[in-house]
Amino acid sequence: MGNWDKIQAVQSMQDYIVSHAETEIDMNELAAVSGYSRYHAIRLFKQYTGQTPSEYIRALRLSQAAIQLRDTNGRVLETALDTSFESHDGFTRAFSKQFGIGPAAYQKVKPPISRLLPKQYKTISRWNMGLPMLSTSRPGLILGHLRQVAQKWRFP
Repeated sequence: MGNWDKIQAVQSMQDYIVSHAETEIDMNELAAVSGYSRYHAIRLFKQYTGQTPSEYIRALRLSQAAIQLRDTNGRVLETALDTSFESHDGFTRAFSKQFGIGPAAYQKVKPPISRLLPKQYKTISRWNMGLPMLSTSRPGLILGHLRQVAQKWRFP
């Protein structure tokens, strides 16, 4: 399969994760959505997003929790359970690690935080398929990508 097919497979997995974020996501089902084996699907996902599917799911759920904490005055435990975390302690540790502030403190202060923005690969054109993918999580790659485009098309 070509790069375009791999990108579409990763996009399908991302779409599946977003639409099933509130339920337990089985890696075998996620791989089936991509059309690849479990092992290869996880490798592709990591290659194109910079995260494993599990890391992506956790970041998405934590982002949803941050939005819920920002917009409501509910209890932190309710938010943890609503976003598929099994315990208050596990949720607090994960939230603090992801955002650098505990969920209770965030709910009181509501500082701006960097939430996960899923990368969309649907807009990538076929002309740049031989080049590395742009990644907003690794902005240093963008300059390298632009240099490669310039070299490929012989721009000064």
